This record gives sequence, structure tokens and C-alpha cells, in this order.
Amino acid sequence: MDVQKAIEAINTQIDKVQDPVAKIIIAQLLDIIEYLMQENKELKAEIQRLRDENNRLKGGPGKPNFRPQSNGNHSSEKNRKPRGQQKKNKKSKSKNHKIIINKIIKCRIKKDQLPADAIFKGYKDVIVQDIVIKTNNIKFRKQVYYSPALNQSFMANLPAGYDGEFGPHIKSLIITQHFVHKMPEPAIVQFLQNHGVKISAATVSRIITDNHEQFHKEKKAIVEAGIQSSIYQQLDDTSARINGKNNFTHVLCNPYYTAYFTRADKSRLTILEILNQKPLNFQFNASAYALMRQMELSQETLTKLKALKPKALLERKEIDKLLVKLFPIADKHIKSRQIILEASAITAYLNSSNAIKILLTDDAQQFKKITELLALCWIHDGRHYKKLSPAFDAHQKKLDLFLDQYWGIFSKIGGNSISRTNPFAAKTSTI
Repeated sequence: MDVQKAIEAINTQIDKVQDPVAKIIIAQLLDIIEYLMQENKELKAEIQRLRDENNRLKGGPGKPNFRPQSNGNHSSEKNRKPRGQQKKNKKSKSKNHKIIINKIIKCRIKKDQLPADAIFKGYKDVIVQDIVIKTNNIKFRKQVYYSPALNQSFMANLPAGYDGEFGPHIKSLIITQHFVHKMPEPAIVQFLQNHGVKISAATVSRIITDNHEQFHKEKKAIVEAGIQSSIYQQLDDTSARINGKNNFTHVLCNPYYTAYFTRADKSRLTILEILNQKPLNFQFNASAYALMRQMELSQETLTKLKALKPKALLERKEIDKLLVKLFPIADKHIKSRQIILEASAITAYLNSSNAIKILLTDDAQQFKKITELLALCWIHDGRHYKKLSPAFDAHQKKLDLFLDQYWGIFSKIGGNSISRTNPFAAKTSTI
């Protein structure tokens, strides 16, 4: 049977059906067929993947992967115009008004180069940007007084910021080059030495790593203000390599700020620590026990936990002692330990005054259950719709209409959550 021809025949005849009951039945049948066709397509792809893997294990090649032809428009938004069609400003604005003038030099013409009737008409301004990198070494002569009666010397203090062998400008340059411009330490050392600064690699490393408590306090204040500035927060993570070990950089943001946190893992407890911005508490009550059952903690373990009668609110040291009593053998019941820690920490966080209501993320497991509402960011949510390829014209029209509205709304305000069981029965909720 030629399925494609049968679908084309249905597409041409479906609008001619007049009976309302028949229309409802046909629409439901088309939904079922569409869903089964999509499932069949996915199963075929999985079978082909397994065949390719089987062939590779036997030493043969898999099916070649041919890239589809591109139409030149790689945008995920259908309403975004291609580059060639975007409007450009006819008059490019000059940036000269933003340039700070440090010096004005008048360029004069020699009189012998001018004709006798030349008349002075003023000046033509030309701005040339340049930079001068040079040392600014200072010798401080500090007054010293001695008191014979006290047998004590008194010495004048250096100006604020001048402590050690290097001034504040070199220190700020090193910090900026390393953290803002991602310049490695050896390159910073070479740069400074090339311009006459006598500095060692150890000193540069020490300036980068030591005495930065003020920056940590500033970051903490920014994050706390940022969390309070919006009803939702957006969170994502990416892999990072620190001293040869795998870590994860977590990005927490909303329209007003962006903060980065590098941690050894991306577990729920780590996510809660980032959102909480202080040491976690662990709460034990009916809600915590119910959440433990949802996270598949066995009834037997839960009964033993309740028998220990833990306090309503525990700190990390206290809950660690509780878990030692519950699970005396350290290398066993790892999953049960994790469930108890996560469920009690989530309960304590949700009951705290600084708990956020909405978290905007991808669909990773560690982001679930830690806030009242979880929303997919519009890019991740939209991928599910972009994968749909309806066979029937009626479904294609509905999908096109939905996507036109979707990209226009969700690209501005965030994302939504959908039911994945049946894409055509998806219910959406926006933030």
C-alpha cells in the first residue's frame, strides 16, 4: 500500500465531509493515525540506530548520515527575517561623541607651504584613538620618628591601596585580564614583564587568588537582590574542567542579573544550595515524608526513619548523624540516603521565606520538585514542536498556526510545560 498516496487522497476529500458526527470521528481517527505514524517513525529510527551499532560492533560501517539541504535561514523563529531582508540604518551614527579626549594637539601648516592669498578658516577635527602602556613606579619616602622615652619608632602610612610591592593599578589590571578577558597567568606575567614590570609568576597567582573577600560579598549581595527581583529564576549548567577534574558551572539569572557558580556536581542539593545562598536546613514533617514516598523511598525505610523521631529542623551535621544511625554501613543504601537528604532539604527550602515560586530550566531531573512550578524555557519546549512532522494537512495547518503564535509570545516571556504523552492533546501553561 502506498501510504503517501492514501494520505494525499484523504487530504483532498476530508473537507467535503458534512456530517458533524462523522467529522468528529474522522478527526479522532486522524489524531490516532498521526500519533501512530510518529511513533512508527521513531521506532524505525531506533531500529536503524541499533542496526548501525550492530554493524559497527562487527567491524562494518553504519548507515551514512547525509546532511539535509539548507535554505540559508537557520533561525528558530519563523517570523525573524533573513539577514538580507533586515532593515539597515541609512545613516550610521558616529561614535566620536562617546570617545574621551585626553589631549588636544593643533596641527599647523608652515607658512612657506601656503600661497600668499591663503585665508585662515579655522580647524578640522580628527579624532585618533591610541593607548599608552607604561610603568608608573613610585618611591614613597615615609617619615620616621623615634621616641627615646618610649624606645619606639613611628612611621608614616602608605596611601590607601598601596600595600606590598605592587600598586592598585597593577593588581586591578591582573584581575581584569584574568577574570574578564580570560587571560592565562603565564600570558599575564609575560605581558607585564614585556612592559618593564619586575614580577614573578607566583606573585601574579597570589594576586589572582588571595584577598578577594570583597568580591565574594558583592556577588552574594547581587545574587540575593537578583533572586528577590523577579517571580522566576532561570537556571542551567555546563561542564567545566578545574585542575584536571570534571566540574559543572551553574548559571543562575533573570532579566536583571547573571551569576556563575562552579561546583563538583549538579545534584538537587547543589541546586538548592545555589538558590538558597546559605547552608541548607533539612525539615522532617508530613510533607517531607510524603515527598520521600513519591521519590520511591521504601515504606520499611520510612518507618525506621520515623521511629528515630528526628527534630523538625536539622542542620547538615545533625542529619549526617541521623543517617549514620539509620544506615550504619557507610557504602550501602546510597539511594535511600540521597532521597532522605533531598526530600527534607526541598521541604525546608519550600517553607523558607526566600524560596522562589517558578524555576525556568530544561527538563533535567535535578531541577524537578524543588520549586512550586517548573517551566521549560521556550527554546527547549519549542524543540518538541519542531520535531513534529504531521502527515495530514489539517494537522499541519494547526501546527503552523500554533508555532506562529508560539514564537511570537514565548520568545519574549519565557516558556511553558507540555504533556508529552500525545503531542496533539498537549495543554500549555505560560508564565
